[in-house]
Amino acid sequence: RRAFGFDLDEPLTVPMFFARVHPDDQARSIQAIEHAHDPASDGRTDEEYRVIMPDGQVRWLTTRARTFYEGVGYNRHPVRTIGASMDVTERKRAELAVKMSEERLRQAVSVGNIGILDYDVVNDDLYWSSEHREIYGYGPDDPVNFLSGRDHIYHEDLERIDEMVKHAWSVSGTDSLDVKYRIINRQGNLRWISHQSRAFFEGEGNDRLMVLVIVAVMDIT
Repeated sequence: RRAFGFDLDEPLTVPMFFARVHPDDQARSIQAIEHAHDPASDGRTDEEYRVIMPDGQVRWLTTRARTFYEGVGYNRHPVRTIGASMDVTERKRAELAVKMSEERLRQAVSVGNIGILDYDVVNDDLYWSSEHREIYGYGPDDPVNFLSGRDHIYHEDLERIDEMVKHAWSVSGTDSLDVKYRIINRQGNLRWISHQSRAFFEGEGNDRLMVLVIVAVMDIT
């Protein structure tokens, strides 16, 4: 009752519940109930939808229910539905906030022409963003690996960068790296790169292992 904004002693009918469901979600919610009441179904319902409270506030609910039947064959019919609803508004708001944050980051990366490399060491899963590929001169379908970027570092800068990476990404290092250097992209052009990265570790002491590396680069030529 509280989830739908009804008083504990208020007489209720099914239409009263559906009247509280947001207009954009009503048809889908009714369809889910009708499907659960279909003797050919398993009688289960698992839906997320919005409700409009008496004060006009919009809340998100998740409802899980099961309909029980009697009879066999053509005589099988629904007799009772038992379910539970939970207010998940805060979770939905958090999910929306994450999506908005991710979109803002995507826009910032796109507008700022920032290349992102993400390497999951444990699962050997590598991601190069389209901007990262463009900076080094790779096309969308060109094969790359974790060290492909290193192969393009200008020879006069390579030893210095190798030493800095070795120190920053070692088990006793600083984890982070902020450096500028030159590369020769695949088209043979000399470019200046601003590089920021961080390595993430798990474990302690001799058992400390790198599990993730995130790199952001920008062409500052």
